[in-house]
Amino acid sequence: MTGALDFFSYVKKIGDDSKRQIIQKKKEFSDFNEMSLANRIDWSSWNLRYYRSVQSFFSS
Repeated sequence: MTGALDFFSYVKKIGDDSKRQIIQKKKEFSDFNEMSLANRIDWSSWNLRYYRSVQSFFSS
């Protein structure tokens, strides 16, 4: 029976973690919405640069 309890607590932990991540993402998104346009452009270009560097790393 302990196996099932372990499994349920594991599932609950995953649920709590994903809930926390969703809350974090919502917070990041609202921060993004409150950014000025200039900051938004900086943020987007930085993300694009990061994405491209990751992409080139994996494709090479």
